[in-house]
Amino acid sequence: MKNLIILLIITICLNGCLTVENKQYTYKIKPDGSGSASILFIGISSADEDSTDKSLKDYGELIDDYYNGSKFENEHPEWINVKKSLKVENNKLVGEITFDFNSPEAVGLYRYKEKGNWMYYVGNFGMFNQEKLDTIDLNSRKEITYGGEKMPVLFWDEKQSSITFKTIATDKERSYKSLLPLYKKIGDKKNRK
Repeated sequence: MKNLIILLIITICLNGCLTVENKQYTYKIKPDGSGSASILFIGISSADEDSTDKSLKDYGELIDDYYNGSKFENEHPEWINVKKSLKVENNKLVGEITFDFNSPEAVGLYRYKEKGNWMYYVGNFGMFNQEKLDTIDLNSRKEITYGGEKMPVLFWDEKQSSITFKTIATDKERSYKSLLPLYKKIGDKKNRK
């Protein structure tokens, strides 16, 4: 089973420079374990390395390799009908990936002996930090149990067909540069110069 953090914007942490402030996951699960998903990458940024601004390089990788390219799809062949978008929300650059999946393992969902409550490990490890649970959708909060920081697992009833939760994905000790100004200036078109 692949670790979900690999997908960070559109697999954001592959080179350790691209990151996001938050990620919001929504899973809609059918009784057979297949379903659809949406992942929002909120506040797409470039992490400073050795006081060098690599935001232009990171922006090029985001747009050319992941958004307009097929690197994301190649890394996740078990995800089907993948759609990607970039937009501005609350003065932040936000990426969204939507896709379908044929098995719960394709998105990191688990049930013991394929029965009972759904489980999802929130503490996915990125290249330079660990995601932490931020919020759970208020519409389903009563039906979800969180194991806490020492056991960062969400549990919810197998009859509940959807779940939405948000994680914190940045390391507060690093400095970041928002990619929103580059998005506004350059855009997201293919064959940019």
